[in-house]
Amino acid sequence: ECEKDNFYLFNSDGTMSINFGENTGTPGCDFDGFNVYDTWSLSEDEKTFTMVYYSIFSPDNLVTETYRVKTLTTEKLELEIDYDLSIFGEGTEETFLFEFTALPK
Repeated sequence: ECEKDNFYLFNSDGTMSINFGENTGTPGCDFDGFNVYDTWSLSEDEKTFTMVYYSIFSPDNLVTETYRVKTLTTEKLELEIDYDLSIFGEGTEETFLFEFTALPK
C-alpha cells in the first residue's frame, strides 16, 4: 500500500532516484525513505536487472538486489525477485513481482 505512489527515475548513466510520494510518513508507511537507491544496471542479454541502495543509517553498506526481467518495453518494466520469508512462516522462495509503468517526466 505504501508503494503505490512511489516513482523511480532510471537515468541513462546508471544512476537512479526514487520519490516515495505523499504516503511517506503516514501510518504504516513510516519507514519509506530510509533507503537511498543509488544505481541500476541491465545485463547485456536484458534478463537481469540490478539495483543498488544503502540505508541512511549505514551509507557504507551497499545492498544489491538482483531481479529477473519479465517484461521490458518503453512503457513497462516488470521485475521478479525471490525472497526468503521463512522467518515469517512463509516459504523460502516467495516470488514478488514489481511493475513499473512509464509516465511523462
